[in-house]
Amino acid sequence: MGRLSGPGRARLMSGAAAKRAKRPPASPPAEARSRPVASALARKTQFGVQLLTCEALQPADLKDCHTSPPALPSPPSPALGALADRVVGEARALGDKTHHPSPPPPPVEVAPEPPAFAAGRPLRNPRPSAHAHPRDQALAPPVRPAARMAPVLPRGSRVPSPAATAAEPWRQTQSAEASRQPDKRSDSPASRDPGRISPTAPSVSRVAMKLENARPEPPLEFALATEKEFEEILAMSKGIYGGLDYLPSRYHSWIREPNRSVVLAKKDGAVIGLQSVYVVDAGETVLVEGLRVAPWERGKGVAGILQRFCLEMVKEKHPGVKVSRLTRDDKLGPKDFKKYRVIAKQGILLVRFNAQDLLSRLDLTVLALEEGGFCPEPSELLVAGEVAETILRESFRSEVLPNQTIIQDWQPFKATASNLGLLQKKELCWVVDKKSHPTVATLSTRPFPIPLGKDWFYLNIDVFGHALAHVKSQLIHHLRLQVPGLQGHVMCQLFLEPALWLDMAEFCQVALGLELAKDYTEQFLLESDI
Repeated sequence: MGRLSGPGRARLMSGAAAKRAKRPPASPPAEARSRPVASALARKTQFGVQLLTCEALQPADLKDCHTSPPALPSPPSPALGALADRVVGEARALGDKTHHPSPPPPPVEVAPEPPAFAAGRPLRNPRPSAHAHPRDQALAPPVRPAARMAPVLPRGSRVPSPAATAAEPWRQTQSAEASRQPDKRSDSPASRDPGRISPTAPSVSRVAMKLENARPEPPLEFALATEKEFEEILAMSKGIYGGLDYLPSRYHSWIREPNRSVVLAKKDGAVIGLQSVYVVDAGETVLVEGLRVAPWERGKGVAGILQRFCLEMVKEKHPGVKVSRLTRDDKLGPKDFKKYRVIAKQGILLVRFNAQDLLSRLDLTVLALEEGGFCPEPSELLVAGEVAETILRESFRSEVLPNQTIIQDWQPFKATASNLGLLQKKELCWVVDKKSHPTVATLSTRPFPIPLGKDWFYLNIDVFGHALAHVKSQLIHHLRLQVPGLQGHVMCQLFLEPALWLDMAEFCQVALGLELAKDYTEQFLLESDI
């Protein structure tokens, strides 16, 4: 057959184009029809958002299909109930991700771009435009139109049957960004046969009905802790802090302590969270302690809501509070440094030993150290009347204490007379190198049982100062003071200057025969304005 050219070829091409124009549009693949529903299903939050039923759920419909989380019901105290309502309202205004997940952005219509030129010649497969040569337009891939959004049906509308859904004209939902990507489902049976419905694709009505029947999360309730929640809190806190949890030994005293509030977060009457707030520094600072959330409720934003509620409560009860302080032992990220100021940083040295075994050989161990060249430095125990005179001395606060702060077993206190009165109620042991002019001071807490196991105790020693020889001598002094009378095993945790950690770890293992329980970690003292 001869090759057509000129008018004959143009008529043949026009006939082919006319036939293509008469073809009915192909039915979309089943996966494409079910994709908007899958997106809607993924938009559920911890509050059990109930979506409206509609004929075809589209990504842009989600912002109108979800409802706000239910307001918190008032707890027994009217003041706590009003605070809860306000905290949740502020969370809504701030767009808290734990309450209102942001809907996906609507597809953006991409306008055709003019062809790019390199050295006067068009690049490979440029996009068609009004200025492009017809040859370039034929080479360029087609640009799909922007997605058209399906309207949201009013609340109470019924979901159409599968037959009605199949008869509904297909609305193209792919965005311009997705149109530029290759179709990864080109080899699927539905793509080879557009009229075939995949047996694995869920129908619109079935998924929408499941969303309607989803049970919403019950609201949070806040209440002050009492004796009756103790066992429930222990069950919720099982395994926290690696078995070194201090709350079981302090809970009963905390709920009776002046200027302290232990707040519980409850859901359906069950305790799922706890945090303590303690006002110190003559009413200027609040210490945030004991924060915990039940394992099955973590990752849902409970901790953030509980923290905001506690701070709002503190501001109403103690208007003079200016800053909040807390201590943490985990790594800080960029968000933490934006939220908090780092006041101090200390190394954490954790060792373990058997109490009776250490006592039986401690004197012989020290004697062997002295024979090997170790010379214990003098150390003195402060009595109750000497603590304030020694600790409040200006030279001690500025030269020995980190940022003029006493960190006692994770609790940071400014070195003031009012705070020393609080510390003296704890029966602490203060040891210094010299009462007249101390350069190193150590503070130990009476050992208390921990949930690590039967006959396990926790001993905390806080170290202030940089002289290594004095720190070693005062550690031996505290062991002689605190270990007698204990039956079982002891986890001893020292907080000290990071530069002293390696030498002290070697001294504890090699010289004293203690076992290192954990590698180097750090304690951060953080502060933020209220």
